[in-house]
Amino acid sequence: GGSPSGSPTRCICEDPSTIPDKCEVGILIDIMEDFFAGDKALFGQFSRAAFHDAGTFNQNTGEGGANGCLLNDPAMRLMPENSFLDAPLNTLQAIKDLWHD
Repeated sequence: GGSPSGSPTRCICEDPSTIPDKCEVGILIDIMEDFFAGDKALFGQFSRAAFHDAGTFNQNTGEGGANGCLLNDPAMRLMPENSFLDAPLNTLQAIKDLWHD
């Protein structure tokens, strides 16, 4: 797999912006495992980040939810309740950068 310190696994897929197929999921899992191997605390932090991201769902409008807003919306990241999520979000950004590089 890829690693933050070694040569990264590149997405050899035709279009990595679409829903990943089985091969692509395997590549993503390899990349994530390499990052987690360096910092076991990321497991709990990723769970918390996923909960905070999904918690933005508005039942009345059908908007929000687990849509990557913590990674893609700087205003969400600056909210006090998300201030401690830098480690998992920085890791996700690094994985995203490897994937789309």
